[in-house]
Amino acid sequence: MTALAGSKGSRGARLGAAALALAVSLVYAPTLGNELVWDDIPHIADNPRIASLGAASTYLSGPEGTYYRPLVFLGFALERAAWGPAALGYHLTNLLLHVANTLLVAFIARRSGLSGGTALLAAAVFGLHPLQSEAVAYVSGRTDLLMTMGALLSWAALLQPGSAMVRGGAAATAGALAMLSKESGYALLLLWPWWALRLGRSRFERICLAAPGVLTALLLLTLRPGPLPEPSLALNPTRLAAVGRALGDYLAVLVWPLPQQVDRLTLLPLTGWQIAVGLLILFAAGACAAWGLSRRGAVADWTAWTVAFYLPVANLIALYPAIADRALFTPEHNLYAPLAGLGVLGALGVERAGAHMPRTARSALPVALAVLLAGWAGLTAWRCTVWHDEERLFGAAVAADSASPRVWYDYGNALLRRGAVDAAAVAYEGAVRRGPNDAAIWANLGVARQRQRSYDAAERAYRRAAELAPADARIYENLGTLYLTRGDLAAARAAFATALRLDPNRAIARRALASMP
Repeated sequence: MTALAGSKGSRGARLGAAALALAVSLVYAPTLGNELVWDDIPHIADNPRIASLGAASTYLSGPEGTYYRPLVFLGFALERAAWGPAALGYHLTNLLLHVANTLLVAFIARRSGLSGGTALLAAAVFGLHPLQSEAVAYVSGRTDLLMTMGALLSWAALLQPGSAMVRGGAAATAGALAMLSKESGYALLLLWPWWALRLGRSRFERICLAAPGVLTALLLLTLRPGPLPEPSLALNPTRLAAVGRALGDYLAVLVWPLPQQVDRLTLLPLTGWQIAVGLLILFAAGACAAWGLSRRGAVADWTAWTVAFYLPVANLIALYPAIADRALFTPEHNLYAPLAGLGVLGALGVERAGAHMPRTARSALPVALAVLLAGWAGLTAWRCTVWHDEERLFGAAVAADSASPRVWYDYGNALLRRGAVDAAAVAYEGAVRRGPNDAAIWANLGVARQRQRSYDAAERAYRRAAELAPADARIYENLGTLYLTRGDLAAARAAFATALRLDPNRAIARRALASMP
């Protein structure tokens, strides 16, 4: 009878996992019709280095901008070779990675001590929560998907039976996948010793479990090509309060995930009470984390996971120092990995609360959870459609009054490409208010005003852009075309000459000067 019960339980677990995988696939199916948007354009559509596997190998020898994430770009190159530049294939890969991560969460949750139903609920929270759409629907969110997969595989390897050295080596190999996909993967340096302490039965076994991963991480850091990023560390009360406020915003959108935004920024608090509230949230979060880490079993392990993967995105160290004096960079896809831990902790909380409920309330609990998950699934599917194209994506963020000047700028660009000049000018004005020292915004505002035939406003925008970026030949070329349209040949000639002095390859400026009397 025991063997039969085990067989039935195993069959039920497989059926539950299959049903969850199907549900996640259906919820994210709308992404398969989406275009490439935002950073997908330079990373994939306009990236000559992924056009061939040989050219893509250059990503192993140097970072892409600030970041060294070679496995992501090598993956893009493999996909480009398989199905070309069509967006469908890249979105399908993201969907499959997310399904795999969801099943990994269920597997590890079960192995870490949860009951089958609670593990499945935890994985459903991870797989279906609307916040996950920000990483899955965004092809460049592949960084979070691959990093999280590597980290989950690393933990899964340590949970397997067998030699500690073999398990540690497998965990290190999976960890390399995480660390070569996104810098957050180095959070494993905190987790490997923790897991070794929890799983090892002797000092030697613990060393065998943790040492391969730690040494691999140090080796990758040592061999990493290019300079390391130089984030700023400024832990003054205002910035710490902003860290707390960002945490509060994250928690709010976890509970009520309607006001999602691409490229979310959290502004630094300006008033005394805002600073006090932010510091209070930060203190409360620290106390909760300390409590969770002091527990036994799965609560402690998944608290450790959540804290370790939230720390790299907490903005204690400024991810983007250029905006550190006014805002924190808090995009929602940062929560992709931490949400695995929060999902498990939430499911454990539901299980334990249910055990103390009256029988009537306990019987209604599965229905309430099903309604909640169904609501999340619907919202997630809708959010995937928002990522369909850039105008829809950035327009939704603008409608939510995004604090990011880049969102308003990109929305203006999308509108300008469609020919909606008046709406584009309004978007650029919104971008200017949020990023008054960005030359590109002023330059494109000038383009929009020029197309509106608001020539004085266009000249003011171009002049401001030139003040901010005096070496940008394109700005002077645009200024030259403006003067030429107004009939001011002397000013046009001077602007075109400046453009050619800065960049002799500006064809429009050269042709204009050649045709002028």
